[in-house]
Amino acid sequence: MLLTGLFKRGSSNGGLIAFFENMGNIETARKLFDVLSQRGIDAWNAMIIVCSRKEYPVEVPCLYHRIILDGVRPDSSTFTVALKFLRF
Repeated sequence: MLLTGLFKRGSSNGGLIAFFENMGNIETARKLFDVLSQRGIDAWNAMIIVCSRKEYPVEVPCLYHRIILDGVRPDSSTFTVALKFLRF
């Protein structure tokens, strides 16, 4: 899937990211996220959840800030997960 570029665009890739995370394949989830040319809020939220559940909680604030820089509007799910990792 990643090699064909089939999932490089679109905003419905959050489910795939979550699928790979649930299968224990964090690296594939991360690679999928990294190759997306257009990341919708579902992909961002999925990656934030992956990082918050695993050994990467330090990446959550970075991802949150990248959402803003990318011009994507965070939603209530974003705030729910990211808020406990953000330090003001």
